[in-house]
Amino acid sequence: MGLITAVTVLCETNGFRLFDNIRQAASYAGLDAVLKEPGKFKGRTGISRKGNAAVRQCLFMPALPVAGHNKNMQAFYAGIVERNPQTGRKAIVACMCKLLTLVFVLWKKEEEYDENYLWGKDADKAQTKTDRRAEAPSADKGKRDTACPALDRPCRTAHGLRSSLNRSKSTE
Repeated sequence: MGLITAVTVLCETNGFRLFDNIRQAASYAGLDAVLKEPGKFKGRTGISRKGNAAVRQCLFMPALPVAGHNKNMQAFYAGIVERNPQTGRKAIVACMCKLLTLVFVLWKKEEEYDENYLWGKDADKAQTKTDRRAEAPSADKGKRDTACPALDRPCRTAHGLRSSLNRSKSTE
């Protein structure tokens, strides 16, 4: 995901200030699943599309290459398509929702993206509680406090998005 996409998502969602959980953010973006039963067709689900179209629009194009090249997202996409080969577009929409989840979690936790991070059920098997406790103090190494112009509060910046925002703001 590029800088422009990340900034667009953060601006359209106001830095996720109004959301307590990812379901609220997905609903705001219109990526939440709703049951659609028009007439004879029972049990069909789709996205609501009642949310912010700009967020959905800017997440669609990054979801295409991510579904093919990111190993975690590739497995997620393949699992959906494997169940029903005709649902390619629905799998991309699911990847869009997963990208929004990723942006939400990284922004709220103020962490950097780690491509080797294990998602889902495999994560619990890979790390025990003692491993997590041992890694917790070292997670803050290399991060520094700076003022974030978007949120008017100090941010832990170790990733390029916030630091590049600060540089572009200071050069203007």
